[in-house]
Amino acid sequence: MNPGTRVRLISDPGRVGTTTGKLRKRDGRVFWKITFSDGSQYISEKQLEIIQADIEDGLELLNLGKFGRARDLRGAITHIRLSGRLADLIYSMETTNTDFYPYQFKPVLNFLESPSGGILIADEVGLGKTIEAGLIWTELRSRYDTRRLMVLCPAMLREKWKLELQHRFGIKARIVDTGETLQAFRFVLVSTSVGQEGLDFHPYCHAIAHWNLPSNPVDMEQREGRIHRYKGHAVRKNISKIYANRLNGSHHPDPWAEMFEIARKEHWESSRGLIPFWSFPIEDGACIERHVPTLPLSRDVEKLQALKKSLVIYRMVFGQTRQEDMIEYLLSKIADADVRDISKQLQIYLGPPIYIPQL
Repeated sequence: MNPGTRVRLISDPGRVGTTTGKLRKRDGRVFWKITFSDGSQYISEKQLEIIQADIEDGLELLNLGKFGRARDLRGAITHIRLSGRLADLIYSMETTNTDFYPYQFKPVLNFLESPSGGILIADEVGLGKTIEAGLIWTELRSRYDTRRLMVLCPAMLREKWKLELQHRFGIKARIVDTGETLQAFRFVLVSTSVGQEGLDFHPYCHAIAHWNLPSNPVDMEQREGRIHRYKGHAVRKNISKIYANRLNGSHHPDPWAEMFEIARKEHWESSRGLIPFWSFPIEDGACIERHVPTLPLSRDVEKLQALKKSLVIYRMVFGQTRQEDMIEYLLSKIADADVRDISKQLQIYLGPPIYIPQL
């Protein structure tokens, strides 16, 4: 196949990609490298079908008898069910130690159909609000593998919640006071894509959770650049852990400036400015955290790997004109295993020159 040929999977006609011209042979079979919208992968030649340029309309495909198979429909329905997107299907049915009352599942359905992803349960006393909340949590665990639950309630109800969660839903809860809660859960800042450019979150954040995967490495870099910046939160946590005890008896008006100055003097020769201001790794210390909630076996898993590779390539061409074209070209020419080695070879050292006086 010539590079640039549009193809689709025979088993999944909706998955359309473009050939790169690269191929691999394995056990007498030919695998072509295909670039899809969410990344590249090698596909068996027998699983590919060339898209004819003059046949794009759905009615023409129907006239030609280009129908999906029954197992394709079953596979699509199974995939949708496994991905947890059906709002009219209760995944957690009969998985709890509760009696079945239809009205207690209405909040679950309302929660799944809610555009805001939340719900306020305000039933009267005795109708089972605790059970309704537990059913919603069980549904979330079944759909998204959710693992953390926090219940805020009056102190007199803490034991009741703990027993109900254990007996009815198999959840081993731990009772904590306000101080422990604030220590474990500081705060979460929620932002749309507006927050990925021009805002500085690094003074108080070092972890970012992507509510979805961006479509390109530029957006990914912009998002994570909000917390990975000069004297970021992770850097300052590690600095204070190492150097706070060195300030005993100090009268410096700015303790942070003094700790950074101590660290700079100790690490200047080896880092030339990057340490401690941009990075200060220590054992069991804080670091920049990236959290991407991906469903097992979903396309997001492959998309994340492709995006990480694109991100490395993007950093290689940073500052170049028409970056998208260069990224696409490099992705088609560089194998996955060679990306990191090549990027290291092309790195430019931007530290100041080392002056060696003449003897």
